[in-house]
Amino acid sequence: MRGLAVVLAAAAGWVLAGAPLPNNAGATRSRLPNLATIATALVVGVVVGLITLLLTGVVAVVAAVGVLAASLPLGLSAAKERARRQEVIETWPDFLSGVRGFLSAGRSLPEAFVEAGKRTGGGLGELSEEVRRRTSQGAAFAEALEYTRRSLADPTTDRAITLISVAHRSGGGRVATVLADAGASIADEVRLRKAHEASLTQQRMTAMVALLAPWILLVITVATNEAAAAAYRTARGQSIILFGLGATGIGYLAARSAARLSEPRRILR
Repeated sequence: MRGLAVVLAAAAGWVLAGAPLPNNAGATRSRLPNLATIATALVVGVVVGLITLLLTGVVAVVAAVGVLAASLPLGLSAAKERARRQEVIETWPDFLSGVRGFLSAGRSLPEAFVEAGKRTGGGLGELSEEVRRRTSQGAAFAEALEYTRRSLADPTTDRAITLISVAHRSGGGRVATVLADAGASIADEVRLRKAHEASLTQQRMTAMVALLAPWILLVITVATNEAAAAAYRTARGQSIILFGLGATGIGYLAARSAARLSEPRRILR
């Protein structure tokens, strides 16, 4: 029972410490994990901890492995969120091209925005549907755009929606020109961000292997070598394991903070 309590307490602390922190105002809601993800993380941590307890019988190993296992659902959730944001970012050039096409067909900008979203689908399809719903309820087009901009909390989306709002206010023949320039500029930005994200993904995979490999080796060693298990059951052995877990956590948080430094910053909030 003490081992289970250690896993629960340590996993809860790891979940709270490892939750994706917003790097700008307005991103809190979209970046923090939901309750289902947190609950899944705790369950995974406890289950893996119990299995490790049966294999090793070393409380410190149980706590360390349970905590690391609890971080996996959080990592998967963060990866899905990054993929969703990247999908939205990469769709903007085609979306803006679609808006220009519908404008050429005689649609108003709000109508062209909604129709382009239907054609594009994905995250921008959801965005355009939200804009349509809000404008149908009486909200101004610019107000609906502002709401969706804040909900996505992304620098590229900030630029795109702000330029659409400017084009809507200016009106006339300049709308198509503004959207064409915006599409070309954002397409260049998307290419740079895509290459950067690919590089970061490779670094994340390398870091994950480096993070998990020593702990997998530790479990195998303790489970198959009674002398090692006896050594790690001592106060000194368990202190070494917990120190290693703390160092792993600090390294993980430092690496994550360093990766965020290269992310584009939001100018508009």
